[in-house]
Amino acid sequence: MTTTILGSPLDLPCGATLPNRLAKAAMSEGLADADNQPTLRLEALYSRWANSGAGLLFTGNFQVDRWHLERPSNVVLDDEADLPALAAVAAAGKAGGSHFWAQLSHTGRQVSDAINPAPLSPSSVDIDVPRGLGYSFAKPRKMTEADIDHAVRQFAFAAQYARRAGFTGVQLHAAHGYLISQFLSPLSNRRIDRWGGSLENRSRFLLAIIDAVRDAVGSDFPIGIKLNSSDFQKGGFTNTECIELVRRLNDSNLDLLELSGGSLEQPKVVGISVRDEGEDKLPESTIKREAYFVEFAGAVRANADQWDKKTTVTFNAPVEVPGKVLPAGTYVFKLLDSPSDRHIVQIYDADQKKLFATILAVPDYRLKPTDKPVLRFAERAPPAAPPAA
Repeated sequence: MTTTILGSPLDLPCGATLPNRLAKAAMSEGLADADNQPTLRLEALYSRWANSGAGLLFTGNFQVDRWHLERPSNVVLDDEADLPALAAVAAAGKAGGSHFWAQLSHTGRQVSDAINPAPLSPSSVDIDVPRGLGYSFAKPRKMTEADIDHAVRQFAFAAQYARRAGFTGVQLHAAHGYLISQFLSPLSNRRIDRWGGSLENRSRFLLAIIDAVRDAVGSDFPIGIKLNSSDFQKGGFTNTECIELVRRLNDSNLDLLELSGGSLEQPKVVGISVRDEGEDKLPESTIKREAYFVEFAGAVRANADQWDKKTTVTFNAPVEVPGKVLPAGTYVFKLLDSPSDRHIVQIYDADQKKLFATILAVPDYRLKPTDKPVLRFAERAPPAAPPAA
């Protein structure tokens, strides 16, 4: 691995560290057996990928509900899952020293009618797939409050099961027209209750899942999401809404964000457009170089900085930082960009109204109370110029 930024470790907010910044994105393997259990073929596949040099590997479409499958041969993580077989796959993927995260998904209405003749979705809105693609979907059933609560608990159970099996993190699939994405899109979510309407309501399902998964796996286990930068459909989830959602996610317990786009109705993930893209239509030059979401990624990244810039910590005893002793209490530590190999750290009270101290820290700086380190700031690439005063 080279010594460029891609080859350097990446510290996550939960405390885990990725060995480098290369990742193998999720691809639906379709290698489960007839009972949706992991197989030796899946284990062999990740044994190969484990030696790729990527610091992070994602599985593809591990489902949380066996009646909502992306294809018949998906692995399902429910109470019928074979834990030893799953553990063998996890061990194979970690054999080269990389992180190995299970991607957790629920298809919602985007499931073949041969698998589910009455799938769940936020609203009873048919999926509009171009003819001639060979897909056949049933009209979905609008989810009740009990259905929504059950789906949230399914994600939490699957995440906890993945951790038991030995996976080092999970990724929630909130893109490509699957259930979480269906809640986010005004086209598929036409509810008028607390789960629909405004972006705040439409994102409530995702935020509930994040909270439930965090409770299930603990504070030291990585959680990521795969999110559409845009649905690229007129009337759908837009890039503007994506940016606003990312601002909301800044205060969540997430560790990593992957951006994608489109759905089965509008397969922009492979560069295909079959309907009006609305306000987020991509330039032809972007499509030709297959950088489908790169412009959107820049805008989203600019609004996601708080994920590695702000941390709240409570100390039960006085703590010494360079040049100052902080009394016991709750503090907010803000990490500012610096043009050097050190970082400026501002320490505020819990309400961020009173500045207690400004210190200079190297990337691996740790606060050291008498018992154990409690905080580490993530390494960041230095910007071109110092921040404005």
